[in-house]
Amino acid sequence: MTGRRTKFTLRQIEVLVAVANHNSVTHAAEWLRVSQPAVTRTILEIETDMGATLFDRSPRGMTPTVFGESLVRHARAMLSELRHAVEEIEALKGNDRGTVRVGTTPIGASLLLPTAAAQLTKAYPGLRVEIAEENFVSLLSALRTGSLDLVLGPPTDDALDPALTYTHLFTDDLVIAASHTHPLCHMGKIPLSKLSQQRWVLPPRNNRLWLRLQSRFLADGLSMPGDSILSSSSVAVKAVMNQGDWLTVYPRMIVESDIADGRIVEIPIAGEAMQWDVVTYHRTTTAQSPATQAMQNELAVVAESLHQKRRKNSASAN
Repeated sequence: MTGRRTKFTLRQIEVLVAVANHNSVTHAAEWLRVSQPAVTRTILEIETDMGATLFDRSPRGMTPTVFGESLVRHARAMLSELRHAVEEIEALKGNDRGTVRVGTTPIGASLLLPTAAAQLTKAYPGLRVEIAEENFVSLLSALRTGSLDLVLGPPTDDALDPALTYTHLFTDDLVIAASHTHPLCHMGKIPLSKLSQQRWVLPPRNNRLWLRLQSRFLADGLSMPGDSILSSSSVAVKAVMNQGDWLTVYPRMIVESDIADGRIVEIPIAGEAMQWDVVTYHRTTTAQSPATQAMQNELAVVAESLHQKRRKNSASAN
């Protein structure tokens, strides 16, 4: 720093984050409900005090420089901590208020998270739950900066950022699914060698679901089946399956109701079943707000309820 200033005002931090979020002075000003010159002036003040250019200006908008990315990351974390402090004070005053922002992959969006959110807001009417569904990398990035409080998804095989950790919630089955018109329906357990010759619509390669399926085929000495259609959209995958003799792989949680209603048929496989874990990620560098803790607890309750229901159904089937 130049030495002219040693601290920022809260308003400067809010302006900095708003410009980074919107990549635009105009949109940031609209969101903050201030004039565009005021936003421009504030950014210039911060850049002068930092002695560095924080944004590249172009017709496409405001793009953070390497200096800007660093400062914005810390600024977001500071705003997140301030929000948590306000929520904690409200909780200490006996007000069941606050906001918890949860990011999820499709795993949690289908059943686990909606159920927990509905039950939690019913128990605490003053609590607000915001749910964002994104790709896994984007979700963890938002968690690091404090834009999200929790992320629901599969455990990562990669080394996890020391600022993040996860808590196991649920072990889910992975099922081979098809439309009710598929020729392999109702034929009992099918060997993987036969399934490898079928047409598949799959998630993108190196997606965690794709990798889990690959490992199952490799365990049987088989190559991954061919894939002429790849999609990260569960809606698109289901639409392709309805076109005819296509197979795909899903966490049971996503298609359980479809299987029960007969809209999708599970193709049972011979040999070892496929499973994976569902976890919640959270930051280790900051304390969880009361709202976040309440959501974490509710997710654990719902996950246990699902687990007990699965065990009961499995026992009845046997």
